Amino acid sequence: MIKIGPKVLRNIERYSRKNTVFGQYKRYKFGAKISAVMTGIEVARFSSWGIPDIGLTSLFCSAMMHNGHKAIELYKKLGPIKQRAKSIYKYK
Repeated sequence: MIKIGPKVLRNIERYSRKNTVFGQYKRYKFGAKISAVMTGIEVARFSSWGIPDIGLTSLFCSAMMHNGHKAIELYKKLGPIKQRAKSIYKYK
């Protein structure tokens, strides 16, 4: 585990710094998934909710919608890029 830990951390840091359209898309998509899971967990605890739980649920839900919206925008931008890559690959 000692040797694996730094390699994993290095890959996570490199992944989080990628500024390409695909890197940003994956980052926003991952953020939306995590926020959706957290929203689901908070909603599942509905029977024992208090005032802070309402705030947490709204926070996770708004983060999920924001990240999802950004991911959809980037997915639309990715379409022409993928099409161009496919056409270049065909003529090689």
